[in-house]
Amino acid sequence: MLRLVNIFDTDIGKAKIKKLYRYSFPLGERVPFFLLKAKARKRLADFYILCDDDLFAGMLYQVYDRDIVYLFYIAIEPSLRGRGYGSGLLQLAKAKNAGRRMILSIEALEKDSGNYEERVKRKRFYLKNEFQENHLITREGNVTYEMLCYGGNVSYEEYGKLIQGFLGTFLYRKFYRKIKGV
Repeated sequence: MLRLVNIFDTDIGKAKIKKLYRYSFPLGERVPFFLLKAKARKRLADFYILCDDDLFAGMLYQVYDRDIVYLFYIAIEPSLRGRGYGSGLLQLAKAKNAGRRMILSIEALEKDSGNYEERVKRKRFYLKNEFQENHLITREGNVTYEMLCYGGNVSYEEYGKLIQGFLGTFLYRKFYRKIKGV
């Protein structure tokens, strides 16, 4: 049975979760792992692992503010990709966050990027799972992202408030800025 389990309520080793996190997200896109755990302990975020019975299948890290949930990090174990676990994780996230608007960011579709086809495939996956274009493009660090939403659009101001509340004013000003809303 597929389920989300809080990382603080499981015996699955933190090293395994950290390994998936490091494998799935480039260094420039990662918040330090210790900070993710600290924010989750303070209830500023939720940090879940995806389990299929006793099998560790993936992870979900989400940040929230009022009726908005930002699916910050989503990852599936490499050996399990393409088997429906990503769609299952999204269905569980939708159920857990019923009545809230959900957003996530994907790398913008830039044709000159080294992983353009992967980006197209990722966007297609989220659209197939009922996420929609939110028409916001952001620049975070050195990466340009497109925002997708579920359950209603989220404005840049709402997104900014959510991220600023999570990171604090200094880190927010250093790494997040709006490029455009289309």
